[in-house]
Amino acid sequence: MKIAIAQFKPKLGKIKDNIKRILDFIDSALSKQCGLIVFPELSTSGYALRDLVSYSSIDLKSKILSDVIQKSNFIDIVLGYAQKEEGFYYNSAVYLSNGIVATNRKKIYLPDYGMFEEARYFARGGLLETTQTKFGKINVLICEEAFHLSVHHFIEQNKTDITIIISASPFWIYENGLDKRKIWDNICNNISSLTGNFVIYANRVGFEDGVGFFGGSLVYNPYGECIFKSDFLKEKLYIVDLNLNEISHAKEFMPLSKDKSYGSI
Repeated sequence: MKIAIAQFKPKLGKIKDNIKRILDFIDSALSKQCGLIVFPELSTSGYALRDLVSYSSIDLKSKILSDVIQKSNFIDIVLGYAQKEEGFYYNSAVYLSNGIVATNRKKIYLPDYGMFEEARYFARGGLLETTQTKFGKINVLICEEAFHLSVHHFIEQNKTDITIIISASPFWIYENGLDKRKIWDNICNNISSLTGNFVIYANRVGFEDGVGFFGGSLVYNPYGECIFKSDFLKEKLYIVDLNLNEISHAKEFMPLSKDKSYGSI
């Protein structure tokens, strides 16, 4: 299976411009015969929307995404976007396949500490979901959700094959010298090694109001090994080959899911 990661730099609030460039990335992935392309969190709008949220959010029933949805007849697409629904706004992720919406998820864990203001502008989603695709059972997580152990437990219990994390993660360095790249390395390593999943992490790049989004997208195989790491701060389409046979082999080698006692501890 060949996948594409679009380490994308959206323009804040410029939906039409962003969708045009998203379509260009999809065409490039198709020319390289990829089966799946993954875009970062809030790719159609940019991250720091604040009062732009009403202007920059998309009703999934509208025709704004119709060209992108049509492209999914030829390649599966994971896309982060700001969603408008029944008077509320959500930080959402959509999985498109065969010209339809296979899954649309609304972010559950909205950060509202430090520089983050998501809970001020977005409503909270309610469900994690696992989607059956042509590549196996897939979870799509939206950034902060991957930091929660309850989510890791959900992935384990649903016996999934691939976890996709879309992100708009800013760069910073902690007082002890640890930086955000290492945090994401640890999260992807933990999920992949403990659940036997491929983990695809797609982070955006660019700057908004002095905040830098660093890229550093990753792919971990089901053995907990990092098999791909993208450039720092660089907008680019990356192509990665996955051997899906490794999923069953890793789960047979470490059959952790056969132990059902976890739920009773």
